[in-house]
Amino acid sequence: MRLSLSLTLALLAATGGCAESYSAPETPGCRESVPAVVPTSSDMAPRVGEVVTLGAKTANAPASGECVARSSDLTYSWLLTSVPAGSHASLNATTVDAPSFVVDAAGTYVARVLAVDSTGHAGKPAELRIEAGSCGANAPVVGLLSSAPATPASGDTVTLGASVTDADTEGTCDAHAASFAYTWSFTDLPPGSHSALNDTHVEHPSFVADTAGTYALDLVVTDPTGRAGTASVSVDVAAANTSGPDGAGDEPDCGSAAPVAAAWKVAPGSVMDCSVPLIPTDLEGGDQIMLDAVPSTDADTLCGQNQSLDYHWTLLATPIDGASSQLLATGSRTTVLQVTSEGEYQLRLVVTDSTGRASPELVCALYAYGLK
Repeated sequence: MRLSLSLTLALLAATGGCAESYSAPETPGCRESVPAVVPTSSDMAPRVGEVVTLGAKTANAPASGECVARSSDLTYSWLLTSVPAGSHASLNATTVDAPSFVVDAAGTYVARVLAVDSTGHAGKPAELRIEAGSCGANAPVVGLLSSAPATPASGDTVTLGASVTDADTEGTCDAHAASFAYTWSFTDLPPGSHSALNDTHVEHPSFVADTAGTYALDLVVTDPTGRAGTASVSVDVAAANTSGPDGAGDEPDCGSAAPVAAAWKVAPGSVMDCSVPLIPTDLEGGDQIMLDAVPSTDADTLCGQNQSLDYHWTLLATPIDGASSQLLATGSRTTVLQVTSEGEYQLRLVVTDSTGRASPELVCALYAYGLK
């Protein structure tokens, strides 16, 4: 009892004689505040196509007695508040320390950042303006389109070309290599023409002007960024002049003739022309018949136009028991028919010249016998 009484007296003395319950006073402290942040950029004057990386630096804490949140406890909220007209730029992330975006148009980009501490308190937002120049934003410019010879005639090979400039590859820009993709196409041909470009994706394609008239073409030039420039050209082709010294023998259509298909059965046995209705062929114990389209002709070669010929063979008909017979080649001047039965076989030959004109079809009929 004496110990309890002593403790009670001590408590009464400490509280000024009041016997109510005791509570400890608050410890003096400070309210935590979010420091200001300063946004940064890896490049303040980037060119189009460049990746810009953003960042944030914590400003110095005020000198007062405030308690300032540690920068390691901060998270960031980023937003692109403004982009140039036509831009589709966006941040790759919005809540990381260093987001990035790709500059896709010249002009002003405005980035805003907000710092948030671990308790959810947000600081004042800060903005950064980034000015992107036009370097890297230019499309190729297709200048003069040319053709050679300057005054082509039907049957001539016409070679095309173009002058191309791109500000992104010149001076101090050097945004990308001066390498371009070319796409040529005919937009109009003279009546009756079957001309085709030898390659539509080279800088200097060519075509054979197979008839007189106007040939219209378009060209699209694309740079490594996908930007493109276009241009058009028309090539006027005159009729070929094949008159002799006295002016006789004019052939204004030289260069516009289609080839004529012709063929021989050359083996086995004697050579026979496919123009006959049916060629009897003694296989002499073998199973192969060789044919050759060497007698095929093109009148254009007679007027000085050296056009190449392509050949296409087709097996049209076989005897009932010879359905498994086959041609060993279908796209060459010569071919071999391998037969599996005696009887009548029919083959078709079509010859095409380098202008795309095709011959009327030739049907060669053979009657095979003497199969071993």
